[in-house]
Amino acid sequence: RHGGIEAKPLIQDIIDDPAAPLQYSAVMALAEVGDTSIVPVLRSYLRNDVPASEQIRVLQQLSALGDTQGRTLYLDTIDTAQWLAKGVEISQRKPNRVEVIEARRLLTDLRDYAPDEQLVPFIEELSGYYGEWLKGDTCRTLGKIGSEGAVPFLISMLPENGKAPEGDASNPEMVPVVHALMQITGEDFGDRRGDWQSWWGTHTQEAETEDPRGK
Repeated sequence: RHGGIEAKPLIQDIIDDPAAPLQYSAVMALAEVGDTSIVPVLRSYLRNDVPASEQIRVLQQLSALGDTQGRTLYLDTIDTAQWLAKGVEISQRKPNRVEVIEARRLLTDLRDYAPDEQLVPFIEELSGYYGEWLKGDTCRTLGKIGSEGAVPFLISMLPENGKAPEGDASNPEMVPVVHALMQITGEDFGDRRGDWQSWWGTHTQEAETEDPRGK
């Protein structure tokens, strides 16, 4: 793995040997450095005699490599309804350490393997249940997804009286929010909610005017 793509010839030799004890590890190593040529080999591990934990890792890598079927199958392994039901219960009390770690791990996995636009509503709702405990990870994940659909939610997380200049936030806790907004929009209004709202209103109106379907 540490050799990166430059180690591909050596790794490929291992992959080509059916008897190689490290074949699975070699396949994953190429997948983790973004080698899309390994997709057909990864798919071959989606069979009943392969442990479920290894198949999930395969699906994660297929999804990260942009394989449409792999992305769909990986997202199917995430029980969003169960997560949200748990979130409702957690919102009635303070989440424990394990619950916070699990939720953060989920968002980390989504960032790494499936930064998909269809997940935005789920992430926003889950964040609402966990509140401050999940704010940073929520912002980083929405920023990675890059969907403008998340902009209103992110703006709502800004303080009413934000006054920080561009590229900054008067409250350090707002830094992830500002960075996510900048990442998605390419704009920079610091943590000033009013300026972001004004820009968003103008931006959406311009988009509707330019879209023939909006006429």
